[in-house]
Amino acid sequence: MTKERGDSTASNTIDWVCTTLAVAAFFAYILAIAFAPDALRRSLTPDTLISVGIVSGVALAVFLVVLAGAYAWLRNRYPTL
Repeated sequence: MTKERGDSTASNTIDWVCTTLAVAAFFAYILAIAFAPDALRRSLTPDTLISVGIVSGVALAVFLVVLAGAYAWLRNRYPTL
């Protein structure tokens, strides 16, 4: 009997780690929006219109894209991981 790609516990570990990181980052951002909107509304500097919320939202999007790329690279490079 041959092993399928997702049969081993090790292969599920990377799946769960990436999923947990993505959900935790998104949930933290949503909690910040819900419970600290004034902190996200503040400007980065007094003379700019860019707020902390915009920067953190862009950082979240970049983090999720990098995480998805790392996951795809790991799964293709090490299929049994």
